[in-house]
Amino acid sequence: MKMCPNDDIKTKLRTGLYHRTSLKHYEGIRRAGVIIPNAGQFEVTYEQSKGSYGFRNGYISLFDFESVRLNIYNEFFQEWVGFFGYLVPATLILKINRKQLKDKLIPNGSAQLGVDFFIPYAEVWYPEPIRLTSVQTYIIKFEDGSNWQLYDSSEKDEFDGTVALICQIDDRIVSRCPELLKIENHQKRSRLLKKAYDAIAISKVLTR
Repeated sequence: MKMCPNDDIKTKLRTGLYHRTSLKHYEGIRRAGVIIPNAGQFEVTYEQSKGSYGFRNGYISLFDFESVRLNIYNEFFQEWVGFFGYLVPATLILKINRKQLKDKLIPNGSAQLGVDFFIPYAEVWYPEPIRLTSVQTYIIKFEDGSNWQLYDSSEKDEFDGTVALICQIDDRIVSRCPELLKIENHQKRSRLLKKAYDAIAISKVLTR
């Protein structure tokens, strides 16, 4: 595992395709061995996502920073990278091997501005399940702003073990605060969870 400081992540993310997921959803991905599109079977972070171009068409959403012109990348990077660190306590990011998807990759230009809901320039889509064997790098980004944890494909077991530990802590907090599960508003629930995670400084425990 390598630690990547926030100051260096802009260069690191410039190449590759990335799929963002949550701790809960990754467990399903790990068991199935594939990434599948959300056809309504998974909880969405934002309600407007149900009207997105990818969701409507049954596609897997990916970030493609490599195909974006450098000036556009520099201009919008801080906005885009925010999608990679807002889940509490951590967001998981999977870097996909472009060569294994290129023939069927649906470009950003397929969606229409003013008509479709999508992320301009950076979001692309894939119409079929993506096998985990296509993942080159596994990344953990904690919401508290700490360094990024990067695991190459040969370190998947270590990544899975770290994710399992985070989930154990997550379950412990929720078991002590069962009322959190009754809060349907995802953002409100995340804010309350964040207070609990801040109290135990979860990322500092896992990066010692």
